[in-house]
Amino acid sequence: MLHQYGCESNEAKEFVLDTEKKIENLYNTLIDTNTLLIISADHGHKDIEKVYDILDMEDIEDCLILPPSLESRCTAFWVKEEKKTEFEQIFQERFGEEFILYTKEEFLRKNMLGIGNKHKKVDDFIGNYISMSIRGASFKLGTYISKDNKPALWKSTHCGLSPEEMEVPIIVIE
Repeated sequence: MLHQYGCESNEAKEFVLDTEKKIENLYNTLIDTNTLLIISADHGHKDIEKVYDILDMEDIEDCLILPPSLESRCTAFWVKEEKKTEFEQIFQERFGEEFILYTKEEFLRKNMLGIGNKHKKVDDFIGNYISMSIRGASFKLGTYISKDNKPALWKSTHCGLSPEEMEVPIIVIE
């Protein structure tokens, strides 16, 4: 719902109000049952204010081996070895206020995928650069084949580093 309508939409507000009523009804059935009710989410959400289509940017496209992938706010780039310096410069100039660009090594060293043993496929899917949004911007992900058949864009999403995405409330009802 948040992806489709956005965080501040009437649809989202109605859903929250309906959910509150359902939680209240559940709570009423749990009175005197020695039950602790904990409500949380796995991540937050952020409305998207700006979308960049990398495939429309010839200077960046020229640096890439493959189209960007993963998530619109946590995006993997496969950059040609001989174009890394150029890519970093273009990326910083164009997106430096809205995204943090990490090399794969920096990203992994910061434990951005968690701690513990690295999955054997990580190196196959994160590219040699990862960007993470810190504001309301995202990248439109697509392929060169789908470039003319553009999918509908989400109004809200997650996977960035903004407080709205990183801070998740926990509700405890005794």
